Amino acid sequence: MKKQKLKVKTIRVACFLLSVLSIISVSLLQAQDKPAHDMAITPEQRIERMIDRLDLSVEQAEAVRWQMTLSQTLAQEILDRYGLTREDAHAMREELRATRADFKETMESMLNEEQMKELQGLQKERLQTQDKPAHDMAITPEQRIERLIDRLGLSVEQAEAVRWQMTLSQTLAQEIMDRYGLTREDAHTLREELRATRADSMDSMEVILDEEQMEVLQGLQKEYLKSRH
Repeated sequence: MKKQKLKVKTIRVACFLLSVLSIISVSLLQAQDKPAHDMAITPEQRIERMIDRLDLSVEQAEAVRWQMTLSQTLAQEILDRYGLTREDAHAMREELRATRADFKETMESMLNEEQMKELQGLQKERLQTQDKPAHDMAITPEQRIERLIDRLGLSVEQAEAVRWQMTLSQTLAQEIMDRYGLTREDAHTLREELRATRADSMDSMEVILDEEQMEVLQGLQKEYLKSRH
C-alpha cells in the first residue's frame, strides 16, 4: 500500500514538472519568436515561390494563384471575425500543440499499452463527434474526464493521477485560449472553419494539378509546417 501511495505521489510530481517545463518551453518559443522568419514572407511571396517549385503551365499558374489568394482571403476573414492576426493564430496553435504533446507523454507514463490504445480510440471518437459541436459542448470537461476514466478501466491510483493530469491539461489549454480572447466553443468553431477552408482549397488544387504536381505540393506543405516549428 505504501508503495502504491509513493507511486501516485511520484506520478503527481512528474506531471507537475512536465507541466512547468511545458510552460517554460512555450515562453522560450515565444521569446525566440520563431514564426518571425515565416511571417517575414508575405502571402503573395509564398504563392509565387510555390508556383515556381511546381513547374506549372501559364494556365495552371494563373488558376493556382487565384485559388490560393482566395483561400488566404477566406482564412483571414475567419481570423478577423475572432479578432486574431495570422501571427496570433500560429502562436496559439503552437502553444496548444505543445500542451497536447506534454499530455500525451505524461499519459504514456501512467497507462499500459492496451490502455493507451483505448485512449487513442476515444480521442478519435471525440474528433468525429466534434463535427457536431452542440453535442460535444453539452458535455462538461469534468464529465468528459469521468467518461474517459470509466472507459479505460483504470485502477484507483491511475484514475486519481489521470483525473489530476487531465484537469491540469484542460486548465492550461483554457488559459492559452483566454489570452487570445476565445472560449472553448470559439476555438472549436475557428478550427473547424479553417479546416473546411483548407479542405476546399485542396479539392480545387486536385482539379488544377496533375498527380505528380500534387505530390510536390504536399511535400512543400510539409516543408512549410516544419519551418514553422
